[in-house]
Amino acid sequence: MEEQEIREEDDIKVCELFDQYVRQGRAEGEKIGEKTGEARRLVLDVENAMNFFRVTLEKACEGLGTTLEKYHKDNLPFAIDIFHRLLVETNEKKGFGVRDRDYYLRFAENLKDFVTLYLYKYDHKKDIALTQEAISGLESRLEAIQKELNNPETAEKRKNRILPTKRELESQLAAKQKRIQTAEKHRDDPYLSAWFFISLGNKTHYLYGANSVFLRDLKLTSTYHDMVRDSILCGAESMNMGGSLKLSTKEIKDDPMYDVYLHKQ
Repeated sequence: MEEQEIREEDDIKVCELFDQYVRQGRAEGEKIGEKTGEARRLVLDVENAMNFFRVTLEKACEGLGTTLEKYHKDNLPFAIDIFHRLLVETNEKKGFGVRDRDYYLRFAENLKDFVTLYLYKYDHKKDIALTQEAISGLESRLEAIQKELNNPETAEKRKNRILPTKRELESQLAAKQKRIQTAEKHRDDPYLSAWFFISLGNKTHYLYGANSVFLRDLKLTSTYHDMVRDSILCGAESMNMGGSLKLSTKEIKDDPMYDVYLHKQ
């Protein structure tokens, strides 16, 4: 089986791709709905799901102090070292089983034509620069609001309307200032996340994932958007995100993880 090459994005914008998929999803929902009588619900389901994912996608595309590194074929051993270290950290928090490093390396090398490891590297300088930019914007807005509040010509009703906004901006500013301290604390923590991605035929698979214990501390959401993007660009018809059924019930729909299973499928 030939390896599916992932094309460069060139002029294709990721969010434009998802606009296209929303339109296709709407059309598909209408087509299915004509047979089931549930076109309206299906269309809403597709639009809500895709719009929600698009928000996550746009947030990830901003950078947020991380850069993606991809490793495959002869570069796998280094990536496996990082992946396994993060997997051990994840296990200490989640409590699931972890095999030794050589197991994952053998697995990757046996499928090296189809495996890519995604490593997300943290850039504290970039994170701080983005945060300082956000702080400047918040300070400018607060300054304008305070100027309006101090203006004797500002009506009391107007003041009462903008006071909640002022409090919200002050809260955001305090959070951003705290983030600067957090970013400095993690300046020596280079890798945040690692993903084990497989492309076989017309399907792609997210097999393993591992996160650093400070990912939550940094509030850098680890998303699937790069794997989804690459699945689209290599022409995959589906991406399996690893359903996790407990298989503890007689009927699959009664499984406590059934919703997660459907979401990931």
